[in-house]
Amino acid sequence: MKYKLLVINLCLLCISCQTKERQQTRELLQYYLAGLIFFETEMILHFPFEFEVNEIQEMEFDSPNSIKQGGVGFAMLRIKVDSVKYETVIANLNDSLGLTLIENDNNIVILPDSSDHLGLTNPLFIPDFKRLYDEHQSSFTEFQEKHKLLLIEQRKGIYIEADENIPPKPYLPEEWEHGYSKGIATEPHSRTIIYWLVIW
Repeated sequence: MKYKLLVINLCLLCISCQTKERQQTRELLQYYLAGLIFFETEMILHFPFEFEVNEIQEMEFDSPNSIKQGGVGFAMLRIKVDSVKYETVIANLNDSLGLTLIENDNNIVILPDSSDHLGLTNPLFIPDFKRLYDEHQSSFTEFQEKHKLLLIEQRKGIYIEADENIPPKPYLPEEWEHGYSKGIATEPHSRTIIYWLVIW
């Protein structure tokens, strides 16, 4: 079943919660599950299915209806972990194949950005991470100086039911008018990990 793995892991997390935290934990996990379940499995497999509730710093998910209205949708989770878990995540990333390190690149497209990107031949799509932070905290340049951005995958095309009604994006290359990208951002000083998906 499409979301069997996700449901099983979240159920196990709920069962393991302490009694006094159970209600809060259940609500957070229900929100997490409800946020991810709108998306196809291959889009969200990089999101963690095991974590402590107190590790969560912020999470945000868009529904198909909001994607249809806004033209761009997000799934993002920011967690802060201990040093052992952080190093484990980094080691797993280092062992992964096919990851693209996003550096200072003129091909970066931060969605939702309606600037003219028609001339890009190899665009790299990422979300506006200010959605997870105070919008006045930093510019993207400052964010990029602190974080390592890894693109796991991006694909062209329609991958969610609402996409067929999403407004056209004449500012993007025609072949990239619809698509999705997913990745992870890490910040070693605070041991912060951001899991992200952006679909447009």
